[in-house]
Amino acid sequence: MVDDVIRTVAANLRRLRAERGRSLSELARSSGVGKATLSALEAGRGNPTIETLSALASALGVPTGDLLTGAGDDTVTVIRANEGAQIDTRLGSIRLVQRLPGEPPVEIYDNVFEPNASRVATPHAVGTREHVYVMKGRLRTGPVEREVDLKAGDFASFAADVPHVYEAGARGATALLLMEGP
Repeated sequence: MVDDVIRTVAANLRRLRAERGRSLSELARSSGVGKATLSALEAGRGNPTIETLSALASALGVPTGDLLTGAGDDTVTVIRANEGAQIDTRLGSIRLVQRLPGEPPVEIYDNVFEPNASRVATPHAVGTREHVYVMKGRLRTGPVEREVDLKAGDFASFAADVPHVYEAGARGATALLLMEGP
């Protein structure tokens, strides 16, 4: 399954960069991702972090999900619990469940946070909003210096085009994240 994600990221990265007429060097500079790393990713040799994917998506002007999903047009779409592009992070794991087309597009992520995991996320593209529904545990989230404490069953929505926080409680957390792109 990891190989499928890597192949999808490689194909999407090559396609999006070519569609925008950007060289490897230009995309490396604008994203802050090293040219060698970018070249390896496009060749399908690498396992990018969510931070790397986010930086590349931002530099390309697309939601992160555009790098993680292939094209599809099924009338009925079923994503099983063990399917979807999953990335392990130092916080836990994040899995892209589905990308819903539209203006703006919406990506649905399943997030599992390790106990006491903490991260300040870099800003996404201007106009991006995150909607977080906590299913299990406790999670502190929101824009830096305006964080809110959530427990299972709580929901928060905030601008994600500024640095924002994710801090799991002592028992970790599981949350559904809807990312509404510009």
